[in-house]
Amino acid sequence: MSPERYQQAGRIYHAALELASETRAAFLDSVCGSDDDLRREVESLLAAHDKVGDYFAVPAIEFAAELVVNHHKPSLLGQSLSHYRMVSLIGAGGMGEVYLAEDARLGRKVARCKGIERDSSIVSLRQLTSG
Repeated sequence: MSPERYQQAGRIYHAALELASETRAAFLDSVCGSDDDLRREVESLLAAHDKVGDYFAVPAIEFAAELVVNHHKPSLLGQSLSHYRMVSLIGAGGMGEVYLAEDARLGRKVARCKGIERDSSIVSLRQLTSG
């Protein structure tokens, strides 16, 4: 489709959005006439709009705030990752949690480890300090 055709389809699409869904077919009949390609393009845009709904009606900051407030991750306390057993939570922030860990190989508390986003496919640990 040429840029002019996309603009034409866009104008018809935006005009059709202003109408009740029951009157759109008659509107498309009148503006598209026998141009089946144009009608299919406009109908596909309308179908995509109906599928998405009001996704962009909520500002991103409100959506993000709701995710943060309602996001509850299970604790790693008492769990083992690799040869580290998480003993206590030291702190948490935007990048994950920091735990005091016990090294099962050495049998003593040797490192504070940071759990990075448990929801991801990779859970990584990084030894921050020895002690």
